Amino acid sequence: MGIPPDGGRCRVIEHTADLGLRATGRTIEAAFAALADGLGRLTAEVERGTPATATSLSVTGRDLPELAFAWLNELIGQADERRAAIAGVEISPIHGPADEGEAGSHGWHLAARVRLVRFGFGARPRTAVKSATYHGLEVRPTPAGWVIVAYLDV
Repeated sequence: MGIPPDGGRCRVIEHTADLGLRATGRTIEAAFAALADGLGRLTAEVERGTPATATSLSVTGRDLPELAFAWLNELIGQADERRAAIAGVEISPIHGPADEGEAGSHGWHLAARVRLVRFGFGARPRTAVKSATYHGLEVRPTPAGWVIVAYLDV
């Protein structure tokens, strides 16, 4: 997977019982893309140039941490169900309560195209991840953009 065009990055955080990811990006979309990239690199190895199948995903959350939790668990579920590796994502602009312009909004919405490569067809599994957790989960703006910290049950 490539780095998002605006320079998003993700690194693994060691933890006693779980593994964590710390993703950054100049935009919130880049941070969420970097989070997916980090999850993909953690869970599988994909050979360069391997054809991938694209699928559309959509998740919602009352707030940004819940959106990150839903995003990670949807990615984990799709990869597990299809026995595939996450090979890349394209995230549409993320919409939040202010975008809806109404009281009683439904929270945050993320829509994306996810590229998956089946295991045995150019991808090999690395680390099995069961799910995302709420432990230490944070999504916050910084002067340089956005940071997402998430821990995974492995």
